[in-house]
Amino acid sequence: TTQTIQQKDSLLATLTRKYGQVKNDLNNYKNERDTAYANLENLNQQLDNSQQELVRTQRKVRKLGQKITKLEADQAKTQQTTATQINWLKEISQCLLSVGIVQKEDIPAEANNLVEQIKQVQQERDQALKERDY
Repeated sequence: TTQTIQQKDSLLATLTRKYGQVKNDLNNYKNERDTAYANLENLNQQLDNSQQELVRTQRKVRKLGQKITKLEADQAKTQQTTATQINWLKEISQCLLSVGIVQKEDIPAEANNLVEQIKQVQQERDQALKERDY
């Protein structure tokens, strides 16, 4: 009976030790699982942040595209208006010259200079828009 008690004590000690190991392993697995969940949550949050930033960026790009389209339309309209005004000035000058109301030398040089300045400003504006687009 003493031997049986010793065997049972030995078996109990072995089982207790194995139980402790299993319990430690289980705790380690739980910690790893919790860490994996935390990492997954962090990744999900980063993904959400990235998606929100993408939406904001796309919205900005759309607004800038609309602004560029409007500026281009305004530029085309301004160019057309300026060209029309230049033609009117030339036609008025030609009419005045043809009916003899004014002589060619009476038309101030400033008018021609003004036309050239308008053309130069338009070219500079066009160049600035092209450089901005690149």
